[in-house]
Order: sequence, then structure tokens, then C-alpha cells
Amino acid sequence: MRKIFWKVFFGSLFITLLFALLLLLFFVPSLKRSAVASEARLLRSMSEALTPLVVAKFQEGDQGSLSSLLKSVAQRGRVRITLLSPQGQVLADSSSFKGPWEIHLDRQEVGEALKNREGRSLRMSTTLKEKMLYVAERIEEGGRVLAVLRLSLSLKEVERLTAELERKIFLFSLLALLFVFGASWLFARSLSKPLEDLREAAERVAQGDYSTRLHPRSRDEVSLVAESFNSMTEGINALLGEVREERDRRETILRSLPQALGVVSERGEVLLANQAMERAAGGPLVGEVLTERFRMAGMDELLTKSRKLGEATTGELGGGGRIFSFSAVPLSGGRETVVILEEITEKKNLEKVKKELVVNVSHELRTPLTAIKGFVETLEEEVEDSAAQGHLGIIRRNVDRLVRIVEDLLLLSQLEDPREKLLLEPIDLRELLNNVSLLFTLKAKEKGLAYGLELPQEPLVLKADAFKLEQLFINLVDNAIKYTDHGGIVVRARKDRGRLVAEVEDSGLGIPPEHQPRIFDRFHVVDPSRSRRQGGTGLGLSLVKHIALLHGAEVEVKSEQGKGSLFRVLFSKEEES
Repeated sequence: MRKIFWKVFFGSLFITLLFALLLLLFFVPSLKRSAVASEARLLRSMSEALTPLVVAKFQEGDQGSLSSLLKSVAQRGRVRITLLSPQGQVLADSSSFKGPWEIHLDRQEVGEALKNREGRSLRMSTTLKEKMLYVAERIEEGGRVLAVLRLSLSLKEVERLTAELERKIFLFSLLALLFVFGASWLFARSLSKPLEDLREAAERVAQGDYSTRLHPRSRDEVSLVAESFNSMTEGINALLGEVREERDRRETILRSLPQALGVVSERGEVLLANQAMERAAGGPLVGEVLTERFRMAGMDELLTKSRKLGEATTGELGGGGRIFSFSAVPLSGGRETVVILEEITEKKNLEKVKKELVVNVSHELRTPLTAIKGFVETLEEEVEDSAAQGHLGIIRRNVDRLVRIVEDLLLLSQLEDPREKLLLEPIDLRELLNNVSLLFTLKAKEKGLAYGLELPQEPLVLKADAFKLEQLFINLVDNAIKYTDHGGIVVRARKDRGRLVAEVEDSGLGIPPEHQPRIFDRFHVVDPSRSRRQGGTGLGLSLVKHIALLHGAEVEVKSEQGKGSLFRVLFSKEEES
């Protein structure tokens, strides 16, 4: 802001000095020229008035009275008058000079008068030794040049007045400079001080002091800027308060999250980590490479995949006897990635124990159930009492149900085992669905249901485990027949945009909306009493889901209560599978 001060200060001085120089260099000379021009007009007027008298004296031929006339007129007008012949000789002169006279033909004013009737010049007089103004006029009679009348005036008084004016202008300029010096200093100070305050306030704001305020002393444009500045800092202060509150709220949420959460840069460095993440890493994590602290196979590949695809990726990672559920979500721009780790070691161990328990219990139950079923069948053959036969039938049906539950549990445990391998081979989906339909055509006919099979002419080939895929559709068709009392069942297959799609549609009871999200859970049944009467185990759709997942397929359901259900299986495209 010092630059503004000096610019304003020196600018004012420069303008004042320039004005003074203009007065001295242009005004004074112009005034002097005006004074000389005024004197010249005076001399010309005197010459015009004197010319008739001079002509009269010439005609009289009185040389002595001519000189007296010139002296008389010159004394009254304080001028010098000279009468010259056309050859430049002095005929008469009002001065007291006695001669000898020079030939004045070379004088500028004389030459101009002889040539142009009038002449004028400004020069030093060789006779009087001072600067003079000369005005000459040619006198004629009958077309003949009689003489040249020259009047001259000393410019001593003009120059004295001009010098006095220059001195006064100089003094005035000096006083003006002194005044402008002080005024400019005060004005520049009053202008630069608020700007200096504004600059200092802006620097304090830049350093983080948002409580800075300006207090203008006057109501002008600078004060308006100061008020805008105060409004701006108040707005920034309020905004920062909101940002701090939001940051504190976010940090509180992050700290309270049970999951380990962090933000990772493109180079894998941790930019942000909550307490759960640092506990999982065993210490501070910000600034370190995530994959070096968590030495888990596959973590780097999942991070790279997430950045490359620009979408969330999930997986399970293990290392050091610990198992983590891993999620990576790229932020907008793809330069940073949110990582969520949740330790599921205990959960996995518990699942393993549960699976082993189910398998062991199922194996242990199979033998006694087989024995019970055998003895019940034997008793049914030997006992003739009708009441006893009815009781034995109930026992046999429940034993059969228990056997199916045990078999389904064993199969489900087998499907959930990661070591389970599919026996993949090319199969025609049409042929597989046709074989499944042969198993249920008679059963549907016994219930009075129509059974339709809609298959295309062209083969629908995919790589699959034929036995397990057949179990999937057996469960879907079996459920459709069990829960349909009128109408029918339709099984379809087609190719849709490069994917194979199979559907099982019925006109049965339908599934209430509140049950649809859980129908693939184990032992979840919509109507328990009907399921027991039909011999259902509650594991059929769970088996469907796991078999579909093993084949990389998706299962969708659309159902409306009282109108039926549609189960759709969508297989992966050939290049994806």
C-alpha cells in the first residue's frame, strides 16, 4: 500500500509542478507577445495619424519644421520617430542623436515597408543600445514613394512587467507546491491508510484469524469495501463453524463405527483411519501403505479392481490366522478409495462349527431314522388293527419328513463347502428341463393341474453340473405343484441378450410381500401348516439359491398373493462364465 501512497503523493506534486511550468513557459511568453502586439497597434495608429502631417510638410519643403514635428509628437507619445528616404537615408529623427546616420535600407521593418507598405521588427537598437519595437509605413503621393515613416518604442517597460509577472508566478508556484505537498501528504495518507488496514486484515484472515474486522472512519467507497470485507469474514467464520461441526460429527461417527474404515490414496497410502482400523492394524496407520500393514493375499488386487472398474468390490481376506470381510469403494474422481474391514474370524469359526454340527447330527440321525422307518414298515405289514395302522402311517410320514430334512441338510452342507467342486460339462438346458418335466407330469395331472413346457427349437447349451442343476429345477417345480391348487405350471427356457434364462411359473397361492425377502433362508416357510401337510422341509429354496450361486447364476422371484409366482434363473453369459 506504500506504493499507492507515493503514487498519489508524487502524482499531485507532479500535476502542480507541471501547471507552474506551463504558466512560466507558455502563459508568460503569450502575455508578452500580447503586450508587444498591443504596442505595435498603438504605433500603427500613431503612424496613420502622423502621415498626413508629414506629407504636408514635404509639400511645403520645410525640413526644419519636419524635425520639430517629429520631436513634438515623439515627446508626447514617448516614442522615437524616424523619417527615411526610399534609399534608407535618415531625413529626420526625433532623437537627439547628431549623426553620422547609417543607411537604414537593410533594416527589416524598412525593407518590409518598401515592399509591402508596412513592416515590423523587434531587435536591439544600434543607436540607443536597447531592445526596441519598430513599426514602419511607406508614404506615397501620386503613386510615388516619398519616404518611410518609422516609429519605435522601447520594450524596457514591457520586459520589466513581464519579469515582475514571472517572479510573482514563480512565488505563487512555490507556495502552491508547498500547499500541495502538505495537502497531497494528507490526502495520500487518508487514501492509503484504509487500504493498508484492509491489506493487513486480509493477511490476518489468510493466516486463519477469521475474527478480524475493519472499522472505517468515513462513509466512502473504501468504507463500503470494508463493510463487504466484514460481511465476508463473518460468512467465512459461520461457514467454518458449520464445517467444524460437520467434521466433528463425521469424526465421532467414524470413531463409533465398529467396522475398520479408512481412506486410501492412489499409491495405497492411508489418508484417514478410524480407531477400529488402527486397532486392527495394531497402531497408527495414517501415512503408511495399507497392504504393508495388512499382509493379506488379494487385498492389492481388490483395490486395483475397484479403481479400474470405478465401482465397489468385496471379498474375504485372510492372514495371520484372521479372516476379514473386505470392501473397497472408489470416491468420485477415482483418486481415493474408501476401505472397510470387518473381522469375521469368530463368525467363520462359528459357521464352521455349525456346519460340522449339522453334518455330524445329520449323519447320526440318519441311522436311527432308517431303523425307525424299517420297523414302522414291518409293523404296518404285521398289525391288522385299523387304528394302529393309522398311527403307524402318521409315524411313517413324519419319519419320511425327518429323513428328507436330514438329506437336504447334508446336501446343503455339501454345497456350502468351499472344497465342493462342480462336475462341469456342456449340457442342453432343454433336455434337462424335459427330464425334470417327466418326473412331475403325472403328479400335476393327479392334482388336476395343467403342465406346460415352452422350449425353443435351437439348443440352449451351457457348462453346468447336470445333477445339481437338475436338483435346482426339481425343487422349483416341486414347490410350484405343492402350492398350486388350480390352474397350472409352465416351465420355459430361452436366450435373452446372450444369457440363458429359465422360468418356472405357477398360478398358485403366491407369496406375501413381507415374506419375499426371506424365502431363500433355511427353514423359512410362508405357510407352516400347509408345508407340514405337504411334507416340506423349508430347505428347498435355500438349496436352489446355493446351486445357482455355484453356477454363477441369479435367481429372481416375482409373486402376487392369490395370483401365483414366477421364479427366474438367469445364467451368466458364456464369456463371463
